[in-house]
Amino acid sequence: MKRFDRNQFLLLATAIGAATAATGAKTYPEQTEEQSLRTDDEEQDQAAGACDGDTGQSGRAKYCPIAEGRRKGCLDWTFCDQSMGLKAASELRLFDCLAQAPVNSCSVEGTTTPYLRCGQQVVNHACPDPGAAATCQRVQRTCARGGAGSMMQSCVNYVTPMTAAGRSAFVSCMVEGCDDDVFKGCLLYMR
Repeated sequence: MKRFDRNQFLLLATAIGAATAATGAKTYPEQTEEQSLRTDDEEQDQAAGACDGDTGQSGRAKYCPIAEGRRKGCLDWTFCDQSMGLKAASELRLFDCLAQAPVNSCSVEGTTTPYLRCGQQVVNHACPDPGAAATCQRVQRTCARGGAGSMMQSCVNYVTPMTAAGRSAFVSCMVEGCDDDVFKGCLLYMR
């Protein structure tokens, strides 16, 4: 089975998005980042104290395998081929959210994509994890030499939904740099 790297996937996703737009598929109104975050906050308030831990069914257990080249909403077969490094309930939330997103919204430039919106839902609903702070301290020591982007200020929030293996992969990835693009790229669930 052929594995796609991240750049190949993004190129393919952009081509699919362009093809979908060219067919005259139904479009959905753009949602600003502020509206998206407000929606996420409202969802978190509705959950009232419930958080996503490392128990229960995982997203891959519910949705995979998806046949190669197929998708459910914005959830495609490449998600089944690799670990996102998320705890079970966080992964399930991500997969559920992506599967419900309209296909023509998956890669629209200049908008909050479902990947970012769903990733933010994962962050908002993750159970506190003391290992997250230690992970961020390791990364901050590395970033102190090269300067860190603004996302580093919320590092603990972003790594809380991750398993120990996911956090370890994140630390290894962050040696490439500390700006926001590298930070987002190292969070596989944020794509």
